[in-house]
Amino acid sequence: MTGNIYRIINFKSILLMLVALAFLASCVPKGFVQIPGYPGVANRAPEKTRTTELDAKLKEAEDLCYQGQYKKCAAIYKKLLEKYPKDPKITPLLLSRLQKAYLSSGDYDVSETYGKRLLSEYPNYYGAPEVHVNLIEAAVEKGELQRALKDGQKLWAFLGDTEEKARLAYLLSRIFTKKKDGLDAFYWLVEAERLAAGAELKNRIYSQMTKVVSLLNEHQVKSLLPEYRGRFPELWLETRLVEIMIDNGKLDEAAGRLNYLINSFPMHPLAQKFRELREAIEQERDVDADAIGCLLPLSGRLQPYGRRLLRGLYMAQELYNLSTWEQPIKIIVKDSNSEDGIASVVDELVRDHHVLAIIGPLSRKVVDEAALEAQKLRVPIVTLTQKEDVVNIGDYVFRVFLTNREQARLLVSYAVGELGFHNFGILYPEDKYGRFFEHAFSEEMKKLPVKFMAKVGYDPGTTDFTRPIRNLFVRAGIPLPTKSTKEKPISVLSPPVFDAIFLPDQVQTASLIASQLVYNDVVGVRLFGTNLWNTPRLEKEYAPYLEGAIFTGGFFAGSSNPEVQQFVERFEASYDEKPQYLEAQAYDVLNLILEARKRAERPSRGAIRSQLLKIRNFEGVTGKTSILPSGNAKKEMFLLTVRGGKIRELNVDQEELYLKLGNF
Repeated sequence: MTGNIYRIINFKSILLMLVALAFLASCVPKGFVQIPGYPGVANRAPEKTRTTELDAKLKEAEDLCYQGQYKKCAAIYKKLLEKYPKDPKITPLLLSRLQKAYLSSGDYDVSETYGKRLLSEYPNYYGAPEVHVNLIEAAVEKGELQRALKDGQKLWAFLGDTEEKARLAYLLSRIFTKKKDGLDAFYWLVEAERLAAGAELKNRIYSQMTKVVSLLNEHQVKSLLPEYRGRFPELWLETRLVEIMIDNGKLDEAAGRLNYLINSFPMHPLAQKFRELREAIEQERDVDADAIGCLLPLSGRLQPYGRRLLRGLYMAQELYNLSTWEQPIKIIVKDSNSEDGIASVVDELVRDHHVLAIIGPLSRKVVDEAALEAQKLRVPIVTLTQKEDVVNIGDYVFRVFLTNREQARLLVSYAVGELGFHNFGILYPEDKYGRFFEHAFSEEMKKLPVKFMAKVGYDPGTTDFTRPIRNLFVRAGIPLPTKSTKEKPISVLSPPVFDAIFLPDQVQTASLIASQLVYNDVVGVRLFGTNLWNTPRLEKEYAPYLEGAIFTGGFFAGSSNPEVQQFVERFEASYDEKPQYLEAQAYDVLNLILEARKRAERPSRGAIRSQLLKIRNFEGVTGKTSILPSGNAKKEMFLLTVRGGKIRELNVDQEELYLKLGNF
């Protein structure tokens, strides 16, 4: 009897719900634009018609995803999709699950493919809001911020106060954080916290707020605090104010405010942060303004590079100490490959040696860990890595190193703006380095009125480039003649096929390709390369085939710049050889820190951080350096060519060149 009553009640509840939905649908005003997949009578969950076997497979996949085994999880969903390719009750669910699994695994392009297919084939799918938000998250992770922002703002108006809307607000906050827009990022994150119900999203919001408030200045923090007294995110603002006080050298005031937070909120999610700041204050009081820490590879496969960096640092230290009557600076060098771990080495430099700042490390494998520890201890760390996003760890993290992206920009800009070239090709190795430059060159060319004729990849270990060269011309629309049929060199055909070919590879490989181009009578085409060509071996072994080639360099010992010549002469006198890029880079980085120390009223770690951010066009032996608000360095590179078998410097005003091309 009881069971019958429950069935009657359930039946009545369902009937009432259907009547209510029909009534709501009739109330939608005419002319109202409804995005497919958003609230309406068509957006009901599919009826449960699954088989026991299907349910078991779905449960297995869900468990794998929950365990973080996203590839295995996706594999099950893909097999089910093959079995149910067009089932309106099951296929949309599988597409949605696949989108989420690949999003979680970091395969953002694949995730987007499934999400777009779902919205295209099943526009009335009840879970469409989540699908749209997943697409925006994939765009954010890929760095396509403008598209993500545009789609997110458009979507916002069509979502009710749901968890998906909270997640969208969180993603919009992340976009503005990446854009370094602290206020917009702050307001979106506050809205996300208001809407969020789930603990997982709440925790992500709390973690993100720490990053967001780090973008706020003192005036902004003090303006926001009265508005958020007694509610989220008051304590994040208070914590940021303490950080600003430490940076400004107001250690007593910071300590007093911090003690109040520690005593009043011992169980708050920021409690660990409070303790870290208290320790940073204690360490700041004991800082040795004459001690600079260095994290270099003194063992392992990168040891030769560590030694070269160390020679540059010692050269800068020696010249500084000879030029001043002040207390001589000390360099405390530690092995970045220490068995104790890089974090403990950073900790030792700060606690035991009380260093003012840290230079290094070089290795991508340990740079994040070192930067995280330095940020926690609030000591400026200037890393020597190509890993551009390391600066996202925090505002005490800097990066000064030649970037591949800037190399591509300079080469393309010079080819178009100075030489007037229009037709380009790319031959690149199918490895990480080659694919990066292929993408970077392609992206730079898209910004300019040029013709990208063709691109061809090749196996990194190959020595016969006949097929890649022929494929390059075939894809450009002009087959390369064979020896038996050609009447004249391909280069004199009208119109010319290529003005220039980019070769992002080692100099020995580039020379081999150049010789095979000549063998096929492809002459008169200008070759462009990267800083890998900037080596003494080019002049000794490879110059004949690379005559007229153009490439970049982070340093050029043959520069006419007086400061460079002075550095080279002193270095040769000490080490009986010419310095290369790593020695010059280390020399400049130490001088950057010393310049920041000279500008600071009081040589504290916070002051060094603040002054580093103000450095513009610092004249070093590696060219002009400016520190951007992100913490990354903007460097003016050397542009080099081969003339008469020797490497020569090309004098070009790079800023003027970029301004000129900015009109396109």
